[in-house]
Amino acid sequence: ERTISVADIDPTHWRYHAEGGKNLLLSYDPPAGIEGSPFVTAQGAYALRIPKSLPPGSEEVQDDVDEAERFTRHVVQPLLGDSEVLPHCIRIPIDTDRDRSVIDTLAAAIEIHRPAARRTDPARIRAESLRCIYAVQDITARAASVSGGDVLCVEIKPKWGFLPRIDAIPPTSPNVDIKTRYS
Repeated sequence: ERTISVADIDPTHWRYHAEGGKNLLLSYDPPAGIEGSPFVTAQGAYALRIPKSLPPGSEEVQDDVDEAERFTRHVVQPLLGDSEVLPHCIRIPIDTDRDRSVIDTLAAAIEIHRPAARRTDPARIRAESLRCIYAVQDITARAASVSGGDVLCVEIKPKWGFLPRIDAIPPTSPNVDIKTRYS
């Protein structure tokens, strides 16, 4: 099993890629000529998946990281049948003040690139509340570079069959009608 630490992360080598309600995704984008990164292997590149959280004192119940990892390993993976279907994921612990400083720098650097609606939401990267982040195999980068064509990715969410609370959907969301009728 490969290991990566926060010390391997140079905040200037990452760009905002996307985000959902719980996580923010960054793509590895080093300057030309940079070699030897643990985020690029013969199998492809890795992205960073960083959990977001609400400010301290909010009523949100923080998701248990270990529970999410167990759910993937014991429920999703057996349902899909082949462990190769899921992208490789490396847990990167956040242990020190220096680790938190790197995460804060990274969060500040990408903040302006987040969609305006996401920036108004209080959920964001908060290094002080993180126990870990993840390096996740970037399937789209590898497939695009290998095939030179389009890539189709499917996200399987652990909330299959559940409808969101109407008050949890931002009123400015263009998908309010769909999200209230379909899981």
